[in-house]
Amino acid sequence: MHPSFSKNIASGYLWLLKGLKVSVFRIILSTLCFCVSVLFLYCAMHLLYLKPIKDPVIFVVDRHETARQVSKRLLAENLISSEFVFRAVLKITNADKKIRAGVYQFLPHLSLLSLLKMLTRDSGVLLKITIPEGWTTAQIINYLSKIQGIEKSLPLEGEPQRYFFPETYYFYPPISEDKVLEMMANQAQKRIKDILGGPLPFPLKTFEEVVTLAAIIEKETALDWEKPIIASVFLNRLRKGIPLQADPTVSYAVSQGTGMLNRSLTRLDLKFPSPYNTYLNKGLPPGPICHPGWKSIEAVLKPQQSTLLYFVKNSTGGHTFAQMIKAHNQNVKKYRLLSTVK
Repeated sequence: MHPSFSKNIASGYLWLLKGLKVSVFRIILSTLCFCVSVLFLYCAMHLLYLKPIKDPVIFVVDRHETARQVSKRLLAENLISSEFVFRAVLKITNADKKIRAGVYQFLPHLSLLSLLKMLTRDSGVLLKITIPEGWTTAQIINYLSKIQGIEKSLPLEGEPQRYFFPETYYFYPPISEDKVLEMMANQAQKRIKDILGGPLPFPLKTFEEVVTLAAIIEKETALDWEKPIIASVFLNRLRKGIPLQADPTVSYAVSQGTGMLNRSLTRLDLKFPSPYNTYLNKGLPPGPICHPGWKSIEAVLKPQQSTLLYFVKNSTGGHTFAQMIKAHNQNVKKYRLLSTVK
């Protein structure tokens, strides 16, 4: 074989090897680029979009919860679609140890980046405000005045009679007292629309009157099962034109609207001049003496059918009911005797 021919073969072989190396390199590079692009798009989709939610979601981060625990709960509650991406972004941004304990509200169409910002900054934390059943307006305003993040803006005497549904509310601080009360009143109005559906029990004509009577029942008993019975007693007295003679209304009047006396009522208290004193005035007081819960409102809307007109406390923590004044007086004597023995 001619030497030049062998040399040409060797050169061709080397050229072919180089070409193959370049092709393999290009294939590997293209594959890597494709994988990186897919991974980038995958992460980008998770960064830009959370799982779709229809309504705002409240999410609570406990004080000692780790980033891993938070990510698992977010996934379990369908708020994120990838725990891996969430934790990876936390690591990359050095935010895995910056998640703040508190209450958060996640709105529809919120991105994962926005969610991360909320979880790691004070601006995302909501104020949690819980209004117990039976509180007066004075108690609510006093409670709000002690919460950091709520600005005092409304004196007690400037607050009109409005109904606030006792439940848990969430607000973004800073916020003023009057704004909080306005939002709570609006929420109550929405609840009222859901509740109303049929005719009101006679002689009540408005939902304001329902709330006013429910507030008295709220203060009369903590036992849900006897609230419809007490509602029946008060409605029967209203129909007959008999004064309600409800002690909680006297406590409200004597305490100047706070409802907090910290002592038993006296005979002199029963003569305290006030439109809220249902011993001196027939019918309902001018407005609610507290903010009743749903069970008390439901009791007024669905009272027990009876002819009862009286009730008095008993030794079991509830009340003893009567239709006639003679039986009622006997029940009062029994209660006073037991109280004396104790």
